[in-house]
Amino acid sequence: MTNNAGRVQVRESSTAWRECANAFGAKFLSEERNRCAFERSTTGTFANEGRKPRLVERATTATLRMAFEKDALLRRSGEKMVQHAHPAYHVVAGGSVERTVSLREFTERYLSADDVANVSFVFDSMSDVLNDRGLISKTTGKSIVPRRLARAVDADRGVIPVLSIGGDGAGLSMHQHDATLLTLLHGYKLWIVASPEVVMPDFVFDSTHAYGYMLLEEMLKHRDDPSMRDVMWCVQPPNTAVYLPGHWWHATVNLGEAVAFAEQLEGGFTPTPFGAAKQQKGRQRALTLAGHSRDYMFKGDLSRAIDTALEALEADPLQVMAFFTLTESYAGKKDGVRAVKAMTDAAEAVRELARRAKTPAPELYADSLLRIAYTLCDPLSTLASDAVKHGIAIIREALEAAPTSLENNILREALKKCAQSADE
Repeated sequence: MTNNAGRVQVRESSTAWRECANAFGAKFLSEERNRCAFERSTTGTFANEGRKPRLVERATTATLRMAFEKDALLRRSGEKMVQHAHPAYHVVAGGSVERTVSLREFTERYLSADDVANVSFVFDSMSDVLNDRGLISKTTGKSIVPRRLARAVDADRGVIPVLSIGGDGAGLSMHQHDATLLTLLHGYKLWIVASPEVVMPDFVFDSTHAYGYMLLEEMLKHRDDPSMRDVMWCVQPPNTAVYLPGHWWHATVNLGEAVAFAEQLEGGFTPTPFGAAKQQKGRQRALTLAGHSRDYMFKGDLSRAIDTALEALEADPLQVMAFFTLTESYAGKKDGVRAVKAMTDAAEAVRELARRAKTPAPELYADSLLRIAYTLCDPLSTLASDAVKHGIAIIREALEAAPTSLENNILREALKKCAQSADE
């Protein structure tokens, strides 16, 4: 983790997951620890009742919780490589991650950092931590990590298992994806959710809300506003699971260090049904349209993807994900000039978001620029002669903002040629 001067801050790792230490978060937790508007259940079957969020109680076993205590987890899987990212990057980049480090390094270097502007968390579906042989029961010969979601919702689609480890105050701003079941082993996690058709005000979708306590503080200010009457709150305690139906809007905040595993139906960041976007405004409308634009692009309907991305940018000119979709769609049409312009416009949007941020976040700013530089330096280099030149300039800008931003970045190899030129 770096401070504003770019120096690495490393703290000695604790032998246990830390409880909520932030005064604001601790006060909220003490007052609202038992607050949960979700339906409660002791069963994990939602096939006929899966249209609403649910808190499933007694969802873990003592053996499973012990296996994910800090010492036990690091002893078993500390050298395994995991992917992690700044929370806002998950949303801005559509679920992507920034870096790959060992789980031990993450807990010692990133998880224990006290700089809220650089908070990062593991949300990893690529490593085999959840499939480790040390998790096999000697009695049954099966993994002690359950796989319940597909059976619970009677779905025939694949399920992606995800390791989730985040520090005190880490969070995700409002976003959507297919149905998920998150089992919390340690810590507390606040969920703020709304059904797909609920219209919410712009502040809910502020990119700075990726700093969990900033999100929580802002939400508390407006919790009793008429515009928030259809938003549900739930503090999830350990030893429970939260089931969230597909398409539901949700944001999360860790209250203390939180360790969980999630199961997500394959399908990614599925947006609200298109008709609902007609009722939405501003950032919410833009985010919904950006999601649909990406879906059109993946389906090969590039013209519709471009039109929808442009419509998203009319609603919010700083909707960065829409710029990425616009770029890839223009590239698919072999229109290098417009693709490069969309990426340079994305960089300007990132700059403007950084200028507006209440809390400076040089690492987020730098890593967002590096993702833009990757697109310019690699896919677009064959379509436009000036793409690499723009990419090199943006890498230099990123390194000036956060000198260590390329360190352990999963884009490092893809950016190697451009990065070398930027360093010269």
